[in-house]
Amino acid sequence: MAYNGWGMNRLARPSGRNQYEDHGSLLMHASPMGTQPSPTAPLPSSHFRPPPRSPGYGPLTPTSPASRYGLPPGYHTPASIPPFSSPRPLGYRKTVRHIELQQGNLVFDHPVSTKLLQQVRYNQGEEFTHMRYSAITCDPAQMVACKYTVRQQLWKRRTELMIIVTVCDEEAGSFLRTINAVISNIAHLCNRSKSKTWGMDGWQKIVVCIVADGRSKINPRVLQVLGAMGCYQDGVARTQVAGKPVAGHMYEYTAQVAVDPESSRLYGVDKGSAPMQVLFLLKEQNRKKLNSHLWALRGLAPMLNPNICIMLDVGTKPGGTALYHMWKTFDRASYVGAACGEIEVDLGEGWSKLLNPMTAAQNFEFKMSYILDKPLESVFGYISALPSNFSAYRYAALKDTGPGEGPLATYFKPEEGDISDAKGVFQANMYLAEDRILAFELIAKRDVGWLTKYVRGAKAKIQVPTSAALFVAQRRRSVNGRFFAQLYSVVHYGKVLSGGLNIWRKFLLFFFTIYNFICLMYDWFCLANFYLTFFFLTNASIPITYETYTNGKIATSQIPAGVPDPFFGEGQIIFSVLRELYIMLIVILFITSLGNRPQASKVLYLIIFILFAIVSIIVIYVLIFIMFKTMPKSVAAWKAAVHILSASPAFRDIFFSLGATLILYLIMSCVYADPWHIFTCLLQYLAVLPGYVNITMVYAFCNVHDVQWGETAEKPPALGAAAVVTNKQGAQIATVEVPVKKSDINANYEEYLRDLSRPEIKAPSKRDKVTKQQDYYKLFRTNLILGWMFSNALLIIVLSSNSMMQWIATHISPVLASSAQSYNPYLTFILWSVLGFAVVRSAGSLFYLGFRLVLG
Repeated sequence: MAYNGWGMNRLARPSGRNQYEDHGSLLMHASPMGTQPSPTAPLPSSHFRPPPRSPGYGPLTPTSPASRYGLPPGYHTPASIPPFSSPRPLGYRKTVRHIELQQGNLVFDHPVSTKLLQQVRYNQGEEFTHMRYSAITCDPAQMVACKYTVRQQLWKRRTELMIIVTVCDEEAGSFLRTINAVISNIAHLCNRSKSKTWGMDGWQKIVVCIVADGRSKINPRVLQVLGAMGCYQDGVARTQVAGKPVAGHMYEYTAQVAVDPESSRLYGVDKGSAPMQVLFLLKEQNRKKLNSHLWALRGLAPMLNPNICIMLDVGTKPGGTALYHMWKTFDRASYVGAACGEIEVDLGEGWSKLLNPMTAAQNFEFKMSYILDKPLESVFGYISALPSNFSAYRYAALKDTGPGEGPLATYFKPEEGDISDAKGVFQANMYLAEDRILAFELIAKRDVGWLTKYVRGAKAKIQVPTSAALFVAQRRRSVNGRFFAQLYSVVHYGKVLSGGLNIWRKFLLFFFTIYNFICLMYDWFCLANFYLTFFFLTNASIPITYETYTNGKIATSQIPAGVPDPFFGEGQIIFSVLRELYIMLIVILFITSLGNRPQASKVLYLIIFILFAIVSIIVIYVLIFIMFKTMPKSVAAWKAAVHILSASPAFRDIFFSLGATLILYLIMSCVYADPWHIFTCLLQYLAVLPGYVNITMVYAFCNVHDVQWGETAEKPPALGAAAVVTNKQGAQIATVEVPVKKSDINANYEEYLRDLSRPEIKAPSKRDKVTKQQDYYKLFRTNLILGWMFSNALLIIVLSSNSMMQWIATHISPVLASSAQSYNPYLTFILWSVLGFAVVRSAGSLFYLGFRLVLG
């Protein structure tokens, strides 16, 4: 038997009758995969192209040829199809198969529909004609010890890329956005004919691992999509093997078709699209995304032994060349242990989604983060947050250095370890941002100097929350996770010193740790800082200095307190009402956050966002008013600008801090050739910013005790057991009842196509039961909120009280006393610190561009 260099063919089967046409009991022994491959025709020499939407494979409508899908003659109109219901009962006959266990495990090959094989280009060879099913009865970390195998290792194929796609209960449209983008990226890699790694057979080096979080949690339509692709079949899985419960169901198949998310059309079958090796692991229980990563990295990765692992969440749509750019970063620099690309907000056709202020604000935040923050962190060699929805890791860098020690050991501590001690609530919140923990542990790994990088050329789009309630609920986990994980990295900086980085890199990370600590302090006092900025800018006691130009001389005068008024004499009343409103909103936030979920208080959170936006708009108006009243009004006055700046601290601070910050944002956005968010999203971001910060911080800290993970879904219905007996030769034989006849398998496949042709009926979402938390967790929340509230309140009371400021200035600093009489020094500190952060971030961003131009 010959090996043709691109795939393994159908295994040798016992000669004689066609066993798949029998209806009775059969004795079928699963042959070890990859031992006797048969020759087949090689792939054509033409390059692969991204799968277009093919009009030849349209939806199941009366205008489509039914014979193309093998539909029954009775099908004429969509109305003749019964209403969609799931899970649908198996309507086909099943045949008893007696399968010899492979090293004690239930693993067997099951034929795919001939209707599917009629639509694809390559319909010969075991990987195309059969799907492989494995019932996993052990923990993920024990899969190698229990002698489970995957096709890739049996065929001795090298795995360069392992693409991990995590699925929970997302809709089929989100799933197809991601999986179709992956197909396009695989086609691009196969088109790189001059590459030493990729080329026409490059798809053999890529395995797409789809890990679904719970059999009862996964959307039934996603299973229909996978069934139409040939990667899943009803009726073959078991929930018990030889008395052992099955923890996961693993399906392996090399797919050649995809489904269009808009029309449910099959496409890619007639244009030479690259095959895609799919490993679909359906977990029996719902145990959240961290557990899905455990299955992928502890269970599947040791068998595949990939070079690079790329993480994707369902709903993330990587660009057509994103995976190549991500891989190239590792290929170019052997010291890169992890990398992340740029996450972009899906703005819709013609940027129509920017009409929603929440979407526009998030778009501005994402853009500035990937223009300033990520490049700065990349210069230091430490990306503090590698987004789990689009990031990549070198598998060698993830491996542990010893039992219970290393990146993966720390990353999977909530799954493999015990965090129920007194430190549990801190660690539990820390692991809400587990990607930050993994990034820190990777650079702190002993004896190895791994670095993390930002890849500007790798872009992926995501859909963001469009309502205030969804936004607050989503940000709760990220805010708490970021705060505690960042605190963990600052406190445990000593691990970096004992790691394998060189002395220069450790020196840089020392300064980066100081930078992170300062950011933590600003996060802690953000509640007070926002209120104090609003208070000082709207306080009628702030004097405004202005200039006059007469007889060739510049003269400065001070406007009396409250005159002129930005609201034509009503400013004191308006400002007084707004300050009371601001405090009232904070109180309402605390009360609401302690007792209600955002989804149950949608209108209230929307009103709070609107009121905070009104406050923000008034602050912007006051800033513009102060700038207009204090700025020079003539050419001669501008020549004496130094005099004006020294005489007018309000103009100086506002102009040089906020004005220079916005100018830096614009300059850096232009340098990165992406300035459009400045013009389309800046105003929405400034309006939403106070609510953006106050609401998310208050809600996050008020729910710091909520650290749900683990099994939350109900137990799914049983699929049947596989009884195991030992024959006379000592071999273990499993008895399973599965559809075997070709007509039954085809009927099942036709059912997937029918289901996909019907419009998806979205079931109303159900609220999960809230897990009761321990008393210690709630006590920790109480102490944290009290400490946070009182520290911020103390800062507000001290700095907003004139008598307190005068007492501090008189007894501590005479310089402060003179400053306080003319202008509040704390407001000066806040305004200039904003500029300081912008300068540091911009400098790091420029260094990143320089290194990118020199080093590539």
